[in-house]
Amino acid sequence: MNNNKNNSNNNNNIINSDNNEIIFWKVIRNIYLFKHILSFLSSEFRYEKYRYDEIKDVKWMIHNKYLSLLKDKVQRNDQELAFFKCPYYSDRKTDNKYSIFQLEEPLKSDIQFYRDLFKNYYTYFIEEQLLGKYDFIDNPKYNNCKKKKKKIYKKLLEDERILQKKSFLQRLIKYENLIAYSIIVDEYKLHIPNDDDLITSINYYSFEISNYLILTGKLKINKLNNEKIWKSIIQESKDKNIRNNNNNNNNNNGNGSSKNDNIITYIISNNTRIIIDNSIDKKIDYLLNTLKIDIPLKLFKSMEYQINYQVGKSSLKTLLDSCFTICHLNFNIDYWEKIKNQFSINGVSTVNGYMATDISVTQYLNEDFYSIPLNQLEVYKKKFQDFGILSNNLNDIIDLTDIDDDDNNNKIIINEMISNLLKMIIPFTGYSFNFLNYLYYLVIFKIKSKTPTDNIYCKYIISREERELIFSIKSKKLLDKQMCILNDMLVNNERKINNFDILYDYWEDFIHFDSHTELLEILSFKYMKINSSFINSWFDIYFFHKVKSIEMFDYLYSKKTQDTIDFNRLFYSITLLSHFKEKYPLNYEKSFIDYKIIHGYYENDKIKFINDNFDQFRVKLINHFNDRTNSLRFYNRDPMDEQLILNIINDPEKLRCFFRERGTTIFKYYFDDTLDISNDRGILVKELCFRRDLKSLDKLFSTKSIPLISKVLLYASRYGAIEIFKYIYNNPNHIWIFKEPVFPEEIHHSNIYTFLLNSNVKCDNITFTKYIH
Repeated sequence: MNNNKNNSNNNNNIINSDNNEIIFWKVIRNIYLFKHILSFLSSEFRYEKYRYDEIKDVKWMIHNKYLSLLKDKVQRNDQELAFFKCPYYSDRKTDNKYSIFQLEEPLKSDIQFYRDLFKNYYTYFIEEQLLGKYDFIDNPKYNNCKKKKKKIYKKLLEDERILQKKSFLQRLIKYENLIAYSIIVDEYKLHIPNDDDLITSINYYSFEISNYLILTGKLKINKLNNEKIWKSIIQESKDKNIRNNNNNNNNNNGNGSSKNDNIITYIISNNTRIIIDNSIDKKIDYLLNTLKIDIPLKLFKSMEYQINYQVGKSSLKTLLDSCFTICHLNFNIDYWEKIKNQFSINGVSTVNGYMATDISVTQYLNEDFYSIPLNQLEVYKKKFQDFGILSNNLNDIIDLTDIDDDDNNNKIIINEMISNLLKMIIPFTGYSFNFLNYLYYLVIFKIKSKTPTDNIYCKYIISREERELIFSIKSKKLLDKQMCILNDMLVNNERKINNFDILYDYWEDFIHFDSHTELLEILSFKYMKINSSFINSWFDIYFFHKVKSIEMFDYLYSKKTQDTIDFNRLFYSITLLSHFKEKYPLNYEKSFIDYKIIHGYYENDKIKFINDNFDQFRVKLINHFNDRTNSLRFYNRDPMDEQLILNIINDPEKLRCFFRERGTTIFKYYFDDTLDISNDRGILVKELCFRRDLKSLDKLFSTKSIPLISKVLLYASRYGAIEIFKYIYNNPNHIWIFKEPVFPEEIHHSNIYTFLLNSNVKCDNITFTKYIH
């Protein structure tokens, strides 16, 4: 009954939210009401506030999550929108994050939005981006060719269009945008799905599109494409694995050479061995359990498999998926014996430049092969689902806090299951940094005793990576074992500890790991034996900016003999600063007395804290602005009179702008419309072009500065601000600009390039770069 009531309330909230948004946009579209509202905002400080008609950049709207605004502009057919471009050449780096085809819900599944997009911007998205028809550019080249070359050029043009169409569709599949893809296929009928589409969707885990292709009958699995699919996912996994291992090798080289070369180097150079990794897990699960197609085991016969994630920081489902893959691919004891033989000859691994200890390698090579049958893995999965822990990370479920404390038997069973899964992946963790996964199993699960007496732990834990693996886990269940490990390490390194070397590293690491404070207490006891004033003297200087939790802050603060804290160091975290103010108000006031505002970039949360506590900060702000030495050099500005200072600090938005922009060109522009271009490195010009501020740009054009005007046209072309080009062309005072060498080398917006061509502007030195969205 309560669930129904909650569902009803949730539905009402959703309906009310939708109704409010509808009312909002009705008001915005009413010209009279809209202008009436804006009249009250005309004197408002405009920093980071834009009018409806100023916002044209689609990337900006997506980045700032103005998706309803984007939807409204697309629906209203705003032809001045500037769509973000991505190069379609696969070897060029791109930022796809803000693509209009990679939106968050609910817009990603809004079929009407994408219908409006393709309808209202048909020339751009369908003719140019999908079909590659840049006739306004291609035809002149084609017409000027001799007859013999025309045929060659025509073939090149056709090949380029095929490539562009394929790339455009691949992006839709990669982003799993089923709505946009299906509109092109079903409504515009401009593409017939093929096997490559299916393979691409599987390799990018875009299973919604895979289902659309198969379940709607657009494609069928047959003998030919079945093998093609499996070979493709094998190749994709192999290539990804090589890239990952090359990156790991590069990182290792940066940390120094090791005793043995990394085994991966041997594996990659040996053409007889192919290694696939866990990126194949979800694909195998999909192909077997959704598409119901069998694995051609002969393709996997000579392959090796490796785990490419840190198990403690990965979900139980990820670990379970890997075990399913191991089972499906029929790895057995013979495989493990072969791998052990290879590792015995070539060495096991390096961990970011540190060699794994001999004892841990020996322990690893003595492990038995452990296999869990498929039906038992299904039982494990069901058990994990019943307790709601399948999606949890292993580090987070060691305590099994979601399971009733009275049900101790279930806790034992679950832990045994997890231990078995870790045992099953042992043969697949001996590569590269993944040997840490074996150490995780060994220390956390295999060694059962919480307080062994043979000093065994320090034989395995030698590097910072290994310390992080063990001591970053905030588990009550593991605390006793962690304390035992630390004591072992301290005993084993007694000589170095007396010289602060190791002790200092441990102390700094545990603060960075946000470890249990009980571990720091052990270190603190050692510190006090050597130097009782160490913690107090070094706390403010070195450790505070590493503190991540209130618990850690309170512990470290309790160790200080002085009540005050360096306020500027406290400004690294407003969360901790607010906690200090609330829990230790008197000491906060004492610390604040000596605080002096420093010159630097201030994030919004820091500026908000100052504004929220304005009465307290007012005098310090005035002193800061009156500083005629450091501040003049840092802010690069003239001295400010008292009235100007008060004008800034009494307005939260002006103060925010001053701190964010360091009082330079952007601040002056918003504060009093000053266009200070003497020290501008493009920031002001970018802002003017983004706003399409023609009035201010007119002043820049009037300077007749070729470098400055070139910069304006560069940013205008990047923002797709065709109105700036039209303004120059239609203004007799500025038309001279089009006769000068001021254009950027590349223009990515076809509408701008077309305008320049149609205006008889000389474009010989300008390249139009064909981009797809």
